[in-house]
Amino acid sequence: MAEFEVDGVKYRSRKLNAFEQIHVFRKLAPILGSASSMIEALRPRDGALLDIDMGALMPLIDAIAGMPEDDVNFVLKKCLSVVQRAQPTAVGEGWADVWSAGADRPMFDDIDAVVLIRISIAVIQDNIGNFSSALPSR
Repeated sequence: MAEFEVDGVKYRSRKLNAFEQIHVFRKLAPILGSASSMIEALRPRDGALLDIDMGALMPLIDAIAGMPEDDVNFVLKKCLSVVQRAQPTAVGEGWADVWSAGADRPMFDDIDAVVLIRISIAVIQDNIGNFSSALPSR
């Protein structure tokens, strides 16, 4: 389980199962080759996502823009399906799911496109960040 913070809000994510990891990797494979150094630069340190320099990410943004909509939706929904958000309770802190599969939308209105992408990056890094080490070297 990974814990991270986005815009002062605490989140945690479970691991995707092996098949889900493979399918997310498969959908992202066309952009991962050119984006691997950028993804490493975005790796969370001490549970917090780094500030993102959008200018440096333009090649990645362009690659994502070229992905089929169904692939983007698949990846984002799959990532959000394993994320929970910290919620204050009368006895401390509880956790609530971020994604409602039935409603097909985030459970929190303050999750905008930027937050959604930052959450998804954290889940992707935690789940498929080590795929490159499993591939044979040439």
